[in-house]
Amino acid sequence: MLGGYHKTDLDNAIRMAIQNHPNFPPSLGQFEALVSGPKPQRTTYLPAPDSPRNRKIANKTMLNVMMQTNGVESFTLKNMVLLKNALYKEWGEKVSKKDVKDLHDELMGLVGDQI
Repeated sequence: MLGGYHKTDLDNAIRMAIQNHPNFPPSLGQFEALVSGPKPQRTTYLPAPDSPRNRKIANKTMLNVMMQTNGVESFTLKNMVLLKNALYKEWGEKVSKKDVKDLHDELMGLVGDQI
C-alpha cells in the first residue's frame, strides 16, 4: 500500500509519526496521512540568473538592428551573435554610448545589403 511513496518521504513520516503519535505506532491510515501530507517539492523552478546590464544593452542593440532588416541569413545571424557576445564581454561594467553605437554600426555592417 505504501509502495508508491519515495523512501525519503517514508523516512520523514516515520520521524513525524514518533513525534506526533504518542501511542506509537500509528494506524496505517495515520501513517499514510503523514506520508502523503504536505511535502516539499523535489525540483524547484529557479528563475534565470540576472543578466548583466551590458548583456541586456547588447541584446537590445542587436534586436534593434534585426528590426531594421527583412531577415538575415543564418550565417549572418550566427556572426552577429558571435560579434555581439565578444563585444559586450569587452565592455566591462561601464557601457558608453560610443560602445553601443560601435556595436550597432558593426552589426549593421554584417547585415549589409540584407536591409
